[in-house]
Amino acid sequence: MLEGINQMLNGRILPFLLLAAGLFYALRLRFFHLRRLPEILRVLTAKNEGSGVSSFRSLTLALAGTLGVGNIVGVA
Repeated sequence: MLEGINQMLNGRILPFLLLAAGLFYALRLRFFHLRRLPEILRVLTAKNEGSGVSSFRSLTLALAGTLGVGNIVGVA
């Protein structure tokens, strides 16, 4: 019974729920992610003065380090 419920939720209902949640937040925030995309990209690609590392690069390195360690710990 649980396997059937799991297959139904993950196979048919979950994608629609995720899409509905994304659309709800996009409408609620008046498409903030699209309106501010140029500004977000400008900030992410701007170089920090003196360090030579962009904000985007430091963000991706921090995420890679966190997720990589989390995967190793999860496997262990």
